[in-house]
Amino acid sequence: MVSPGSAALLLLSGLFAALRAVDAFGEEVEEMTCDPIRISMCQGLGYNVTKMPNLVGNVLQSDAELQLTTFTPLIQYGCSSQLKFFLCSVYVPMCTDKVPIPIGPCGSMCISVKKRCFPVLQEFGFIWPEELNCSLFPPQNDHNHMCMEGPGDEDLLYPPVWNPHHQEECHALGSNPDQYTWLKQTESCTLQCGYDCGLYRRGTKVFTDAWMAVWAMLCFLSTTLTVLTFLLDSQRFSYPERPIIFLSMCCNLYSVAYLVRWTLGRERVSCDLEAAAVPVLVQEGLKSTGCAIVFLLLYFFGMASSLWFVHIQSLIFLSCSL
Repeated sequence: MVSPGSAALLLLSGLFAALRAVDAFGEEVEEMTCDPIRISMCQGLGYNVTKMPNLVGNVLQSDAELQLTTFTPLIQYGCSSQLKFFLCSVYVPMCTDKVPIPIGPCGSMCISVKKRCFPVLQEFGFIWPEELNCSLFPPQNDHNHMCMEGPGDEDLLYPPVWNPHHQEECHALGSNPDQYTWLKQTESCTLQCGYDCGLYRRGTKVFTDAWMAVWAMLCFLSTTLTVLTFLLDSQRFSYPERPIIFLSMCCNLYSVAYLVRWTLGRERVSCDLEAAAVPVLVQEGLKSTGCAIVFLLLYFFGMASSLWFVHIQSLIFLSCSL
């Protein structure tokens, strides 16, 4: 027969065991609770719930959103189409009731994004964030580790194919075949693009950019003053001198093309950052809006200024002959 004291002890121990079970169940439920994604940048990416804290230790989505905004310029730059998905999978990882931990990005996606965006960060004097170290993420999605591989592997779209046949084609292009990349998209060898790539050294390219910018600025200022002088007193300019004003207008807009190119930078105008693992020169006319604008300004107003110059020479010849 059980004494009253023993019965009380058994009752208390059972009560404590029940409380521990309830607490454990509550913790398990809390771990499985997923929250809707409230960060607008990360909405509509294929999943709509997350679990905090995230992979970098943020407890609140507002803190994660604040850190994500620091990457906005890089996202707008467009160095990688997977960058936004990768960042969101780190700062607002996917949550599911099937797995007790948040699901982040795969290391393969991290490497792909870093390969394309790290050179851009270096160009502006930044380093790759330590919390985005690719070694922190599972290499690939398998039965041992669950991770998100992203909406398609960029490197598989138009990869540089390094087989002997393509290498022979690139070797035939010049004395620096290592500066060319084979593009499956165009089935041809393409010159690499950037200050540290191509056929000229970085110092030469920087000097050329500065040289062209100085002369373009001088041309812009001188032609602007000429046109303003004409607008203030148009009666002073009669034929055969008046076509000089039209020539000045064309040269003014011609110099604007060089200034636009200098302002936007070499990479944003002439480099294609998505076609291969390394930046290459733009191959298609509409691939880069900046390149198309610069070309149209140079071509149209360059031709127009040449025609006006011929017209001026004809007028001077006729006036001297008469």
